Amino acid sequence: METVRSPFSSDEMMGRQMMSRNHRSKSNHNQIQKKCSLRKNQLFGPWGPGAILPCPDGSSLMIAGLDEFPFQKDMNQVHDRRLASFIGVTRLLEPPTNEGTRIYAVRFPLWMYCPRCHTMYKSKPIETSIPRCGKPSCNHCKLVPERFVVACPNGHIDDLPLLELIHGEPVNPEEHVLVRKTRGGSGTLRDIYYYCEKCNKGIPLDTIASPGALEKYGYHCRGSRPWLEETPSSPCDAPTSDLRVIQRGGTNVWYSQTISSIYIPDTHRKAALDYAEAKYDYLTTISACGGEAFREVLSHEARRAGINTDELLAAFQSLQEDQGAQSTRSELAYKHEEYGVLSDPDRFKSDLESFEGSALPSSEYSSRLLKSAVESISLISTLKETKALIGFSRLYPNVKPGVSFDEQRSMLSRNRLDWALATQLTGEGVFLKLNEGLLDAWSSIPSVRKRTEQLESNLKHPANSFNAQEADGTLNPRYIALHTLAHILMLGITQECGYPTASVRERIYCNRSLDDPSDQSMNGILIYTASDDSEGSLGGLVRAGRPGIFERIFDKAISDARWCSSDPVCIESPGQGQGSCNLAACYSCALVPETSCENANKILDRAMLTGTLEDPSIGLFNFDGGPISNDSQMAVREPLSLLDDTDYSQTSVADICSSASYGIKPSEAEYISFLSDALSFKHIEHPAPNCIIGNQSIEIPATLGWAVARVALLSQEDVEDSGMSLEELRDAARGWDVYAIDDAPAPEELLNILENNCG
Repeated sequence: METVRSPFSSDEMMGRQMMSRNHRSKSNHNQIQKKCSLRKNQLFGPWGPGAILPCPDGSSLMIAGLDEFPFQKDMNQVHDRRLASFIGVTRLLEPPTNEGTRIYAVRFPLWMYCPRCHTMYKSKPIETSIPRCGKPSCNHCKLVPERFVVACPNGHIDDLPLLELIHGEPVNPEEHVLVRKTRGGSGTLRDIYYYCEKCNKGIPLDTIASPGALEKYGYHCRGSRPWLEETPSSPCDAPTSDLRVIQRGGTNVWYSQTISSIYIPDTHRKAALDYAEAKYDYLTTISACGGEAFREVLSHEARRAGINTDELLAAFQSLQEDQGAQSTRSELAYKHEEYGVLSDPDRFKSDLESFEGSALPSSEYSSRLLKSAVESISLISTLKETKALIGFSRLYPNVKPGVSFDEQRSMLSRNRLDWALATQLTGEGVFLKLNEGLLDAWSSIPSVRKRTEQLESNLKHPANSFNAQEADGTLNPRYIALHTLAHILMLGITQECGYPTASVRERIYCNRSLDDPSDQSMNGILIYTASDDSEGSLGGLVRAGRPGIFERIFDKAISDARWCSSDPVCIESPGQGQGSCNLAACYSCALVPETSCENANKILDRAMLTGTLEDPSIGLFNFDGGPISNDSQMAVREPLSLLDDTDYSQTSVADICSSASYGIKPSEAEYISFLSDALSFKHIEHPAPNCIIGNQSIEIPATLGWAVARVALLSQEDVEDSGMSLEELRDAARGWDVYAIDDAPAPEELLNILENNCG
């Protein structure tokens, strides 16, 4: 994979003027490249414009804005007209990949200190060599950048206002000498002390680093944006109490704001675009009516043209944006077009290099759990994900609600650009379309609504002001369930396929808020992997989604979600994670790397899938009328046991096995004979022959059953008598190890299972 080589040498740093290559030798140039370089994807996080980049030689640099990208002619265009229109640009450009391409940066922070005498200096942002101490006694050693900076939730960042804080007012820096001292040996903030040698005044770092401390000193954000080399025209309006003193290397210095899109080639929508263009004036008039009336007209026109309603809507909205009309599409509405394509990928065969897939009905899968909850599964063997950088935030990973793309992009450049930084990845995925009727019935249960309100209350807590976007409106329980299901399936798939968890990502197609006027009919999950390699992945994800494999992953994921190693603390938690934005979800059960989650590991609760200890019916896979039948639900609530309590401890194992072997297939009888010989040499619980395991709601016949070890062996006749498949029996007999004799472990291995289960 080619990478962007962005040498930021502290000896020959990139300022606003790029130095000529003739000024250095080729070997010197190669040496500089090794000192500090970036891969192209790192410009989308963690080191995009406005981020602080630590260099191996100790320098600290801030990546300059997109205005300073002098090589647009070297940047390849990313073709995704749909995404470009959505964010309001005419072009999407990919970072250059040619060797030796340089990206501009400025020095930040400007406060630096001598590691020997601790004298502090303020450097210049475009200084092209590492500043050195002015004292000969220090041998003019290189200065070290200050570790702490001041950040603002509006995206501004500045050096510590040390002179003002120490003296209580603005002073002439030329007339004062600051020293950075470290006292004690603990390395805490209290041990770092800033001191003015001329005035004999000082201040410890901990007094200005605590929340709200800067407000006591009367400091206000200056609106500084050093990556854009701007002189603030007016102070920032952020309350001083919201400012924070943070470490320049902290993750909260720069949170990437990107928007991703599953690429749908325009050729797939050509008929819709042509028809929308022909009917543009008429549709524009009708769209003023809004709501259901517009939707009905669209459906009528789509039927007349023989095209999909969602495609016609997307095409009309795209034409509106192209003609300068104000786009009213939310991100959810933008996803709706993808949802239609992923739900029925077989309709799109015109550009197999960009998108290829096929849909399978859930009836082709053997899992009763899966068939009841999932309507169809689409195996997407080829997909392209386009990712565009639209801004960044500081202190918190969320942008304030209501901020337009233009406002977010203004953080990346001084001038409004007609292009955005983007990249396109190739991969594959598995898309699940869930049963809408099931979700509607489940989400109407009062106990589900009550638990949703509990999570909604956590999100709307005043301490979680940075979660305002997630807390906007009434939280949709379907989103919580689908989001959590995506997480446990990602964990299950990575265990099956061997993918690193961080390489698999999710895309949720469901409305987060019930108050959103956008279409709420989406109930889908896309689990996918993508890379910038032209070949994408190697097909492992699609293979995992095929019948015969995926049902095993699905059932195991649901089963594993029923218990967490942190239970009962996890399942009973009133709120955990960032800002208590999750209920029953922790790194032992449902959390994934944050780069894999579209919502930063928030709004998760596995109780929405499996229920709580007090009320299992809260779970989507437990409630009455849900995927698990009422009988199976009772089986979960009431443990299964041997219904015949006959004591076989005084009966020989040979006689028990002989009795169990009557009337079964020869191959099954042969297995029990071998098992009888192995059991004769072990002091293990004697099994019950031709027994029934169950409770008042369900009965499962078994050829042999071990009550203490909770193991059952079933003949083919037993399975047929039960009226269920083996997978359904295993699902119903939770807490028991159920084996068909023909597929059972070897006798010696089964003995180990019995011994382990007996403790």
